[in-house]
Amino acid sequence: MNRLEGIHPLIIDRLRNEYHFTDEEILEVLSYFEKRSIKRKEFILRAGEVCRGRGYINKGCFRRYTTNDHGKEVTIDFAFEDWWIGDRESIRKHECSIYFLQAMEDCEVFWIDQETYERLCQDVPKFHVTQVKKMESS
Repeated sequence: MNRLEGIHPLIIDRLRNEYHFTDEEILEVLSYFEKRSIKRKEFILRAGEVCRGRGYINKGCFRRYTTNDHGKEVTIDFAFEDWWIGDRESIRKHECSIYFLQAMEDCEVFWIDQETYERLCQDVPKFHVTQVKKMESS
């Protein structure tokens, strides 16, 4: 059985082709992540909380929204398979998020908290380079 089986092929292709990771390096990077099952309508972040990490959506869809002055929900965007979710501003500034991140269906996410993410970037410099490149292009 392939050790990468069950992992969305797009992240594997991206790490292999764009960043030239070997299968062993991909497995090492993924070992820092926790595989989480998120049920439909469950929140991984609520407005007023500090975001403590980020996740790669392996399966499913999330909605990011906020509320307006009248308490009405305002959808900002949707995040699909092969997307990353979290609130970079909240993580970076250690401030409360203004967003809700809610699963629109049963989802599977590879989650990494900020402390582990920083350790991963230190332990696997090649991964850190991919993150710098990603930030420069966004």
